Amino acid sequence: MSELIDKAKEEFSEIKDKASKALKWKEETQIPERFLIPATDIYETEKEIALVADMPGVKKENLKVLIKNDELLIEGKVEPWSKEEKLLYSEIYHYNYKRSFILSDTIDKNKICAKIDNGVLYITLPKEEKVLPREIPISIS
Repeated sequence: MSELIDKAKEEFSEIKDKASKALKWKEETQIPERFLIPATDIYETEKEIALVADMPGVKKENLKVLIKNDELLIEGKVEPWSKEEKLLYSEIYHYNYKRSFILSDTIDKNKICAKIDNGVLYITLPKEEKVLPREIPISIS
């Protein structure tokens, strides 16, 4: 019985060593992508919700605003200052931005619009007509 246990321990040790080497190699060759969560203000009016996200350095062509099911996803990429000049020294790391929000049923997903101005993203989330307040006419009987 002890021979079986010793053999199992030996085989387990070999598997563990192989897995460890494979994981170590993967860690050394892949750098995880880092993201910043953009600071965001959210405002509400009777007709819409407005989202304002601070994303300095992001240009329109490097910005994605996606709706996937009930999730609003914001992704922005910051490009280096210059690609033409030789970089001698750098302390600036160009992080990308990523944030998501769960949308409620009250948002009209087909009318959402977005614009970016000087690194500030503005997203307008109109409310569905059925949830907007409306006045009920009163008749005289």
